[in-house]
Amino acid sequence: MDSSGIRRFLRAAVCVALAACSQPAARAMTAAALTLTGEVVPGTECPAIRLEDGRIIALSRLPARFVIGDRVTVSGPGYAGSATCQQEVFVVETAEAAG
Repeated sequence: MDSSGIRRFLRAAVCVALAACSQPAARAMTAAALTLTGEVVPGTECPAIRLEDGRIIALSRLPARFVIGDRVTVSGPGYAGSATCQQEVFVVETAEAAG
């Protein structure tokens, strides 16, 4: 691995570490599933949903069958940092169309 590859690797490692450290305790993963419902909207790096109150929440692992404009209900254990999405995301375990 050349020096630029090492620098990229180290930058990614630092981002992951900082994301994990900055996660608020109240938004950490929980034993009980959390559920969110909203409209799929474009995200910065990952898909997102807009909730009824206007908040936009980035999602990890949203199935590809859901496209922008779909209403969806997602459930999962909570929020986590994501190096891929470059932000905190809601970790999706289940997703279904919302009426």
